[in-house]
Amino acid sequence: MTAYVADTHAMLRHAARRGVTGPGDLDLAAIRSWLALMATLGRARSTLARRSSSVKAFTGYLVDRGLAPTDVALRLARPK
Repeated sequence: MTAYVADTHAMLRHAARRGVTGPGDLDLAAIRSWLALMATLGRARSTLARRSSSVKAFTGYLVDRGLAPTDVALRLARPK
């Protein structure tokens, strides 16, 4: 659970630096940018997979709670 929260917070901080101001503004480009940064920093494939799963769970939660109109992470490919 701690890793999920940390991953989600890290992604949201990255998205905010890209101009995302709220859950409904989160887009696939911001998520991909964050994951690409993590890959560039040399994070392990297993770490990228976990972070991707964390983001997918979070975006699904946003939609379930009515905080975002669509689940933008549905189109997110699994890290290879």
